[in-house]
Amino acid sequence: MSVVGRFASASSSPVNLDEQAGAENAYPKPTINCGTRIDLLAIRRVLPDLWSAFLRQNFRSAYEVQVVFSVTESTSLNWWNGKNAPHASAALAVVHRFPGALQALIGEAA
Repeated sequence: MSVVGRFASASSSPVNLDEQAGAENAYPKPTINCGTRIDLLAIRRVLPDLWSAFLRQNFRSAYEVQVVFSVTESTSLNWWNGKNAPHASAALAVVHRFPGALQALIGEAA
C-alpha cells in the first residue's frame, strides 16, 4: 500500500481523534503574519527614489556605484537617477554593509 493510501482513511490514521475531541480549540492557531502588515506595493513605488537618495548619500558617483555593485553603466545610471531600483541581491548587500540602510530604503512606506 502506498504512503498516501495508508493515511487516506480515518481508520488507519495514527492519531486517535476521540482522545483529542475539542483539542483544536485549546490553543490559538498561529497566523502567518504575526507582526505589522507591510505594504509591498508602496515599497515598490517609492524604492527607486529612496534607493537613489541612499546612493547619492553614500557614494560619490554613478561610476562608483557601477564598480562597487558590479553592474553595467546603464544600470548604475538608472539607479543614480531614480529610474528603477535593484533586485534583492544588491539591496541585501547594502543592508548587510550599511547599518540603518534598511530603514532608509523602506522608509515610511511599510
